[in-house]
Amino acid sequence: MADSVTLSHGPCPRCLDRGMDTSGDNLVTYSDGHQWCFGCHYYRPPTLRLRLVGGEPIIDPKTKSLHFPEDYTKYLGHKAVSWLGKYSMTHSELIKHRLGWSDSKQMLVMPVFGEDNNLLMWQGRNFGETPFERVGPYSYRPKKWPKYVTFGEPSDILHIINPNINIDTIILTEDLISAIKVGRVYPAMPLWGSHIPMKGLLRLKERFKHVGIWLDPDKRLEAVKTALRASQITNAFVVPSDKDPKEYNAVEIKDIVREAQLA
Repeated sequence: MADSVTLSHGPCPRCLDRGMDTSGDNLVTYSDGHQWCFGCHYYRPPTLRLRLVGGEPIIDPKTKSLHFPEDYTKYLGHKAVSWLGKYSMTHSELIKHRLGWSDSKQMLVMPVFGEDNNLLMWQGRNFGETPFERVGPYSYRPKKWPKYVTFGEPSDILHIINPNINIDTIILTEDLISAIKVGRVYPAMPLWGSHIPMKGLLRLKERFKHVGIWLDPDKRLEAVKTALRASQITNAFVVPSDKDPKEYNAVEIKDIVREAQLA
């Protein structure tokens, strides 16, 4: 994406859904087809093909179907293992959720598969070192790459962790690892960010009586906004905490959610 240039500005669909982007120019379209919103960080990959640094196409230009990086493997790199170990992820959880690794991209691959085992989407967590780009004859600056990159349409997917727990409350988290941790106690679902469209909330309402919004501490305002939107159609509440959901154990998660629901 380093070689792409700005083609146009237009309205962002996510901002419009939130009642934002009144000027209608938050979304930037680049020459390689990818789009980026500077308001809400909405991202849409190129229409035909996308390259990450040192990698092959993620979207096949002929079929437009999703693909993992070519060197995807189920054997996780040491950076991913060390990072996941901080959150006490078990070996069985890593296998169950089919987490993988791309060494060429230094990326943890977190996929979502459909009932027929087809790949619906995947999110990558970058662990590569920040490269530098030249900005002058003798000066450089770090390239700003996103920590998470998402491929596919997560807004169309309800990836519920442990949906068969006999509890009428579901907890929505930012990321998959947090959802897996919370899913040890409650049904949980990653938002792959901090937003869920109304169509997703309507589908959750059919299955759960209560929806808890538990985002990372730096997204507390987003959690409140999402809960307010959700409360228009279902019983919604915010789960505040001092740390990310994935940093708590099962007992702490149960206590934090119970306290938030009673508040």
